[in-house]
This record gives sequence, C-alpha cells and structure tokens, in this order.
Amino acid sequence: MRRLLSILLVSITTITFVAVALADGHTLAEQIENQNNAFEAAFAAGDGAAIGALYTDNGAVFPPGGSAISGPQAIGVFWQGVIDSGIARLDLFAGEVEGDGETATEVSRFEMFGADGSIVAAGKYIVIWKNAGDGWQLHRDIWNAGN
Repeated sequence: MRRLLSILLVSITTITFVAVALADGHTLAEQIENQNNAFEAAFAAGDGAAIGALYTDNGAVFPPGGSAISGPQAIGVFWQGVIDSGIARLDLFAGEVEGDGETATEVSRFEMFGADGSIVAAGKYIVIWKNAGDGWQLHRDIWNAGN
C-alpha cells in the first residue's frame, strides 16, 4: 500500500510538472520570459497603459520608497510616469522561475537606460505571477536598486 501511494504521488507530481512545462508548447520560464519581453516592448514604445494591462485586476507594484499602487490602470499611470521621466529602455534579465501552473515566482534583475544609452538604474526584483487562463500576468511586483 505504501509503495502504491508513493508511485501515485510521483505520478501526480510528474503530470503536474509536464502540464506546466508544456503549456502553450513552452516551459514556464519561457512563458514568463515572453511576458517580460512584452513588458520591455511596451516600455520601449512609451506605452504605460500596455504595461498596466500585463497585471492582474488586483495586481500591485511596490516601488522603492513609495506606497503600493494597485490595479492595472493605476499601475499603467505609474509606469507612464517612469517613462516620461526620461527612462528610455528597461531590460529584464530572467533568473529563477518556479511555479505550479497557477502561481509562479520570478527572482531576476533589471537595468534602466536613459535616452543617451547610459544605465541610470539597475537592481533586482521579485514578481509573483498568476496564470489567468489565457496567459501569465504580473500579480505582485517589488524591486530595489543595487546588486
């Protein structure tokens, strides 16, 4: 009986991992990277509203030294302010991604560039992602500057 339960547990775990890995033909890390690419593209286009749309309906950002900002519209306004301040480009460098198919955690780093191409900020971030059924969305987003 114990052996049967062990086999069943391993089978369920394997099936869950395969389902996460094969969703949309991409691994979880690839799916998150695709969303990060969309974030970078919207940022480069100067489109804060498009960035806000990448967040869940009750998503929140936690900027350093500031208050939490909730909801896609308010988050879009926040990111538009960052763009309008002169930040021309944001690069996200995927790091550790773990998840279970419904929720994922990403621990990565970023660099922000001014119009002249110089790095104006760099640091690390953690995002909690939610699978909205039709793709992954940022749910909680927190970052800080430095190594």
